[in-house]
Amino acid sequence: PIDSEPVRPFRILFLGTPEVAAETLQTLHEASRQSLLEEDTATPKLPPFEIAGVVTQPPRPRNKRSKKLVQSPVGQLALDLDLPLLTPQKANSKRFLDQLAELPKEEDGDDESATTATNNNNNNSTDVDIYPHGLAPIDLCITAAYGQYLPKRFLATPALGTVNIHPSLLPKWRGASPVQRSLQAGDNPIGVTVLYTVSAMDAGPIIAQEEYTLDDENDEEETKSATFLLPTLFQKGTQLLLEKLSDILAGKITMDTAQAQTEDDATAATLIHSTEGQLRPWDETAEQCIYKYRGFSMWPQTYMYIQVVANDDDSNDDGDDDDTELPVIKVKITQARVLRNDNGTLVKQEPTQTLQMGPNKKNDGLRVTCFDGSVLEVLKVQPAGRPKPFAARDLQNGYPKATLQWHVQ
Repeated sequence: PIDSEPVRPFRILFLGTPEVAAETLQTLHEASRQSLLEEDTATPKLPPFEIAGVVTQPPRPRNKRSKKLVQSPVGQLALDLDLPLLTPQKANSKRFLDQLAELPKEEDGDDESATTATNNNNNNSTDVDIYPHGLAPIDLCITAAYGQYLPKRFLATPALGTVNIHPSLLPKWRGASPVQRSLQAGDNPIGVTVLYTVSAMDAGPIIAQEEYTLDDENDEEETKSATFLLPTLFQKGTQLLLEKLSDILAGKITMDTAQAQTEDDATAATLIHSTEGQLRPWDETAEQCIYKYRGFSMWPQTYMYIQVVANDDDSNDDGDDDDTELPVIKVKITQARVLRNDNGTLVKQEPTQTLQMGPNKKNDGLRVTCFDGSVLEVLKVQPAGRPKPFAARDLQNGYPKATLQWHVQ
């Protein structure tokens, strides 16, 4: 009998940019290598697939003071894994889209360009010149925090569509800052969605979702911050995708069979402005303040203005009034919590603008009483110009003859 042509592995194109997406790429790459083994013992068992290429944002300066361009975390990982890497300035670039539709160049023994291209960490790259050959055929695209709008021509390229990992319970919080906005709003549970990508932002049919519940009474506050939850949700989303990948590749899950989103429930996760990080105890409750603290932990972080007020009986040794102007201090809040009773209910007290020291010198901080009487306890602060955070109560200790008050600015 004539042997039939062997079935090739599915070819998947990955798009992503930040560190959380690099972790997803690493997991997919490991799953791909496992799927290509003759005895695949992975759970769930996946059909053979390979990462055909990686797309990420172009190299950029590490910071404002540096002119040296560096790869994104995803870009650097792709180079480390020897995967074909594309870095288009825009995803609607004709050159980029043509490259996705072109077949790979046939290599001969004397032509090392295709293999060396992936190892060429060209930090001056401005387009797709890191890997110069075609990547077709592409069966499926997977995106995770890529950061660019994907045009219709791109979405028409993969035979099985484009699948996205989005860290919210869609249709809530479509857009650029889903984890931050869901935490700011006090959502509980939060979660992650695996969905098909369509032209409208984060509006495609849902393949799967997983909820993640925050334990307000027992979990450490840091585990409820965007800094902790963003990578956590992407990890869960990656595993959720792997659980559904066999059915996606087999055509059992498609754009038509996935669950359509309800437009009436859609909310927008708009970009965050730096001024949103200010805590406003004159019109925000302690819980609203802590929600902002959680949501903005990565950027812009939260801060407040504190007025140093001389005590009424404070005077110079010669009896004259001290006319020294006392400062208004901008302090970054680096650790905080809502003050609760032993039974979990909110502590409520008479509203005051004055910050109060907690009774336990070792564990308590400065207590900020909000307009409704709820109390935000600030444990660590970092005043503007100071290199490191320190215990909030030490801020009061630095002004032993003065009172600290929150300041409207």
